[in-house]
Amino acid sequence: MSYTRIGHGLWQWRPFLDSSPTARIVWLALYTTPEAKRWPTGLFYGSVSTLADAAGLPFGDTLAGLNELVTDRKIVEQDTARRIIRLTSFPDSLEKPPNGNCIVRWWCAFQTMPACAIRDRHIATLRKLIGDMTQNHQKSWDTTFGTVQGTVPDTVPDTVPENQGILSFQVPGNGYRNPTDTETETDTVNGNGDGERSPDAPGPNLAHGSVVKRPPRATEVMLGAIARASGGRFAADLVDARLEPALYEVADQCAQQGVAEPDFELLGRFLAEGGLAFRSDLGPAWASKPGNLLDAVSLARRWKNGEVPIEPTKARITKRAEPAAPREFRSGRRSL
Repeated sequence: MSYTRIGHGLWQWRPFLDSSPTARIVWLALYTTPEAKRWPTGLFYGSVSTLADAAGLPFGDTLAGLNELVTDRKIVEQDTARRIIRLTSFPDSLEKPPNGNCIVRWWCAFQTMPACAIRDRHIATLRKLIGDMTQNHQKSWDTTFGTVQGTVPDTVPDTVPENQGILSFQVPGNGYRNPTDTETETDTVNGNGDGERSPDAPGPNLAHGSVVKRPPRATEVMLGAIARASGGRFAADLVDARLEPALYEVADQCAQQGVAEPDFELLGRFLAEGGLAFRSDLGPAWASKPGNLLDAVSLARRWKNGEVPIEPTKARITKRAEPAAPREFRSGRRSL
């Protein structure tokens, strides 16, 4: 789907209003982005780097916003080992499936996610989101999520708060706290001081005078830095969309290991000087394979410290044998 149904009640929903601007964007990324729409409503499968690319935020800001939603607001659950993130609360029920085919699509995506308690616990939340089922809904549910036994439902209210007027999955009494003065103006302030949205901001202002500038995608920073410094050894002009999940994982691993843009530029210079001369497949496909990029960065660092000399190998030219001249054909009758 190319859009997300969400009502104006979002701006009366306390968990969202009490969150910092960064946490709000992270929540919206978990609920409305194309990456989130690949999965059943409220589930997100991917690394923090994947979420950062979807939200258009730096990795550190995304991690901080996610931690706030998990720890302070308690409207998100996370299984870091399996890379599954789950929304435990919705502002309304507008994202209910319109028909049974949508439930089947949810089920197909659900089965591709690693099995864990957080994933299975979301089945009860999806059932609550659907509400009253048509015959078409019920038939699809019975053959998909209805086949799963032993799920633990969330503690959700059976009635709708009077001041909201819409279905809410918010658990009352979670202890939502009001943001402090230091938590409201955390984003980049527009230089003109008039509070207008910057042209490269992903959405409207979340606080007066503050905007969020969308940085380049993590994979573009990583591959672009290598390509610019490699002197043509590393080609990153075209990236197959099928490689993006693997490249997200590589970017996440690099961030966890403290590998940043200067290290990628160093790797590019290493390649330009003749490093890894035996490789002719340097590009996004090579970088997407686990360990290749981290190993190459480690080698480039050692080269910078003088520990690894570069000895460019000369291409071996094999002289092909000249084809034999064709034999002359003579015709005639043999004399006796």
